[in-house]
Amino acid sequence: MEIVAIKNKKACLNVFNTIFFLILWLSVQVVYKMDSKPFFVGKYLVGNI
Repeated sequence: MEIVAIKNKKACLNVFNTIFFLILWLSVQVVYKMDSKPFFVGKYLVGNI
């Protein structure tokens, strides 16, 4: 249901949501691999946006 609602919104917002969830997923994957550097990973992702 949420996916249909997102598709009904503007394409720009859809792209923003896609990038947001992609970064969130990547950050979770990296934190699991580098559990001792969560703050470093956060600064690295924010710096590359």
